[in-house]
Amino acid sequence: MRRTNREGKGAACLQLMVIIDVLMIVVSLCLLSGATHVQADDASRVEAEELLERAEKLSIDGDNKENEGRYEEAASLYEEAASLYEKAYDLDESAFGYFDYLGQANCYRKLAKYDMAITTIESGIKKMQASGQAGEVYNLSIYLASIFVDLKEYTRALEIYESQKAYGENDLDWCIDVANVYEQMGSIDNAIASYRGCYKRFFLKDHLKIYTFYVDFLIRNNYLDEAEAVTYAAIVLMQDDPLFPALAYGRLLDIYQKQGRSEELIEWAQSRLKEAEQKREEIQEQPSPEESKVRTWIIVLVCIGSSVIMIALVLILLQHQRKKKTEDS
Repeated sequence: MRRTNREGKGAACLQLMVIIDVLMIVVSLCLLSGATHVQADDASRVEAEELLERAEKLSIDGDNKENEGRYEEAASLYEEAASLYEKAYDLDESAFGYFDYLGQANCYRKLAKYDMAITTIESGIKKMQASGQAGEVYNLSIYLASIFVDLKEYTRALEIYESQKAYGENDLDWCIDVANVYEQMGSIDNAIASYRGCYKRFFLKDHLKIYTFYVDFLIRNNYLDEAEAVTYAAIVLMQDDPLFPALAYGRLLDIYQKQGRSEELIEWAQSRLKEAEQKREEIQEQPSPEESKVRTWIIVLVCIGSSVIMIALVLILLQHQRKKKTEDS
């Protein structure tokens, strides 16, 4: 009876050891499989990032070719870049960042593949929203709106701009874009209201840009009296800016010519424009404060270097004279 109990206990222990061995083998296989999977994921990530780098370079090359007027070569580069973006996305979607979505969408847009550009940007917006990147969401949304402007789907573009109003009201480009969409729609009243609001908010922050867009809009749409009044006021407000008068008097001359004003007034505007342009050229030829500092340091270093050389020559000459006296004596 005791022997049977011992044999039973031995068999149970043996079974337990077998079970433990099997479990250890299973765990080892799982760990090995997991490590292999991680290694595969890392390899995919690296390959995807390499493809994205190549795609970005090709896209930039395409932009350069387009700027040179070599449109067929540019299109070929955009096609190749878009293909690489697609391969990278298939390999590892997580490798895609904000600039990659923009880059891929830009390639599609250049190739007039607008549906694919829209899909790409919308995917980017979702990813940026999920990670709480509000600034990137805003920028991608504005880019999406610009695609709809290209397609003349102005209502959809305005809906997107309106959705970003809280962020965009502090952005001059957003304000100009909204006014531009209204103008393209033919809603001039809304466009001029938008420009007036922009001008009040941003003139002191970026007077050159908002003045140019606003007054060009007024001239383009024959609001010449308002353009003239805005220009006079801007000249007074910006009299301490030596670069502004050339811009303002150039626009004033356009206004006078469109209004059919007297030759005397037009000649006066021409003379003021000429003076302002000469002054602007003189200022632009002057070195900036940073350049002046660099030039000053260069002069100082040259002077120090010259002094060191002179001292060295004097010492060499003195040594030579002493040696000669020693030899003579």
